[in-house]
Amino acid sequence: MRFQDLLAPENVVLDLAAAERGSIFEELADRLISSGRIPGSERSAVLAALAARETLGTTGVGRGVAIPHAKVPGVKGLHLAVGIHRGGIDFRAIDGEPVHAVVLIVRAEKQDDLHLRVLKKISQAGRHRDCRSFLLQAKSALEVIDLLEELGHG
Repeated sequence: MRFQDLLAPENVVLDLAAAERGSIFEELADRLISSGRIPGSERSAVLAALAARETLGTTGVGRGVAIPHAKVPGVKGLHLAVGIHRGGIDFRAIDGEPVHAVVLIVRAEKQDDLHLRVLKKISQAGRHRDCRSFLLQAKSALEVIDLLEELGHG
């Protein structure tokens, strides 16, 4: 499993405009919808599932990275969107630091195994001490995807 296979360049946002967590979810979910990865009819279900997941505990895993994820019955497969927030956003991350990189996962109900493998790979990339600075320096979607792939080998 490689990021190149899971993350399309059109689903990478290099300059997130949102100022708060819920707006980030909207911006990234809308990107998945506009690229045809998830149906527009599932938008409200995706946003509700993401918000519900955050009530269980933050998906801000530290070092400037958040991995919000949702299981949505009307979605087929597993889809990723990545957003870079240059100024950082309060995600109530476990280390209290602002989040600069958001890796959103939206998946079907029966994608548990792949979901866990993807979470592990993203977590490995996020734990790299230079992950945040490398992503903030990325100039293209392909560069973001390549960085995640390289850093995700732990």
